[in-house]
Amino acid sequence: MIMKTNLGEFYYSEYGEGEDYVIVFLSGMGINSAYYDFYNLVRMLPKKKVKLITLDLLGEGLSGYPKREKRNLETISSEINTFVNNISCKKVLFCCHSFSALYILYLLNNRKEFLMNYEIVGFIGIDPTGPSVMKHFMNEFDCLLEEALDAQQKKKQGLTFEIGDDDINPLLPPNEFQKCKVIYSNLMGNKWQIATISKAKQTIMKLLDESVIDIPTLCILSSLNSEDYKKYGNQYFNNNRMSMEITLNSHHYVHWKQLNNVASIIGVFLNQII
Repeated sequence: MIMKTNLGEFYYSEYGEGEDYVIVFLSGMGINSAYYDFYNLVRMLPKKKVKLITLDLLGEGLSGYPKREKRNLETISSEINTFVNNISCKKVLFCCHSFSALYILYLLNNRKEFLMNYEIVGFIGIDPTGPSVMKHFMNEFDCLLEEALDAQQKKKQGLTFEIGDDDINPLLPPNEFQKCKVIYSNLMGNKWQIATISKAKQTIMKLLDESVIDIPTLCILSSLNSEDYKKYGNQYFNNNRMSMEITLNSHHYVHWKQLNNVASIIGVFLNQII
């Protein structure tokens, strides 16, 4: 489905029958599509009491290009807020993989600055990017930027660029896998991806002192990164009695590697809230 706004056209998909609660799924930074990344997970989660929405950010996945040139923390957070303001459910949980968690962290800590006709009642992070952790690994953004610029240069030279299979949800049906591969290959190295990556370090530094304080949170961490969270702190975990932090044996895409476990854990978490 398409939602037209003055900021751009959002692509989203809806699942479930819930009228009071909605979970909005957001993918990582750059080119990813929440539709493809969470394709299997949303089909396994309970849908009677909650509506599930996969949202592709502007300039990413299946969404249209953003009308705002800036791709910084404030702009992208504002775009997410605009989308959510225009859906019917007003009690919202965000399920974020990787970098998208930062935009929700910003929304949560700057609610007074946004016009919000909804309430954020929970946060689910799947190996969410933690500012206190990423402060020590800023060179990863340099590598991401180098890859994007290399893809851009190849395309300018008329060369064919094809994204690697490792960056695509391996659980997709074959036809969807091929569609996703084409979309990601076409998006790789575009100016929106490059602009977003270029602001990533600035985003991390702005959120170093922020944390999720009052709402229930679920953090599903990968064994790949869990030790870094222990060492530098998890800004998404808090003392709310319903909050949970769980580590699963996995790479960064925990919801692919450990699909059944992730679905089961999220189901338990939702039963506490809804």
